[in-house]
Amino acid sequence: MLESSQSSCQAETLSPALASFRESVRDAFGQRKLEGRNLDGLSVFAFESLDSTMNAVTRYQNQPEAFPSEASCCWGPEEPTSDVLIIAKEQSAGRGRFEREWHSSSSAGGAAGGIYVSFLLRFSDLSYPLSSFSLVAGLAVQKTLAEFGLRAWLKWPNDVLVLAKNSTKYKKICGLLAEAGTGADTGLGLEQWVNLGIGLNVSQKNFPENVPGISMVQALGETPDYFFVLASLAAEVLDYKKAFEAQGFAALKEAWWAGSLMSSAVIRLPNDSGSYIASGIGDEGGLEIRDENGAHKRVHSGEIEIEGY
Repeated sequence: MLESSQSSCQAETLSPALASFRESVRDAFGQRKLEGRNLDGLSVFAFESLDSTMNAVTRYQNQPEAFPSEASCCWGPEEPTSDVLIIAKEQSAGRGRFEREWHSSSSAGGAAGGIYVSFLLRFSDLSYPLSSFSLVAGLAVQKTLAEFGLRAWLKWPNDVLVLAKNSTKYKKICGLLAEAGTGADTGLGLEQWVNLGIGLNVSQKNFPENVPGISMVQALGETPDYFFVLASLAAEVLDYKKAFEAQGFAALKEAWWAGSLMSSAVIRLPNDSGSYIASGIGDEGGLEIRDENGAHKRVHSGEIEIEGY
């Protein structure tokens, strides 16, 4: 077994299933680290079940010194200034945008079916607005899926879609939700943070009738290694965090647009009978659209529909 990058994580009595789950997380992160992937400064906590990983991040923020006693860290440093990743095999109250429920149960036999995680990412003296970070995270998911042979497309603002196998229909494989805030003064400026929730369907073979989802196994026709997908995703999120810190979303927007379904897409907005053409994306992540008369406007949040998808 590959050892964690540090040995100060607390020992505690675990169920055999959770102990095995955490050991597999450690092994996969250790292997990715040996391969040269960036996982520095990330503390990882793993659970069998949580109400919501995003809620767990909030609890960690409110009382970080108490959190390791609830669940020992299974990778990385425990210093409260480090970035944090919280993993759950299943969530009882996973949520998406507008407080929608995110289907996030484990697979048959208790195996992890999807990746249900939240990152607490900290920034100091950042001159770029964090409102666009869910778009940045979409790039990280897209690159992770490409590593496992799966072409994915981005839908504004925070969905990742793939083609169903032997089909021309796009389905949602991943959803993202980011909440941002400001913390204490670090001496270098106010600390800013993002609570980034990611739900990525990995090995599920069935979804409820009202959930138009797809998993990696359904799209690929084979089952990827859950733990290596997880470790790769963590490394990509950290890489894109670094790129965002350096230049903001403006430097990434062309890559986002090229990897999206948005170019020239026909857009419909809620409570609006008109239709619009998507024409670009702004430096802060707003979707640029134009109406049938050529008038331009920018949408910064909310729900959109794309005709044909």
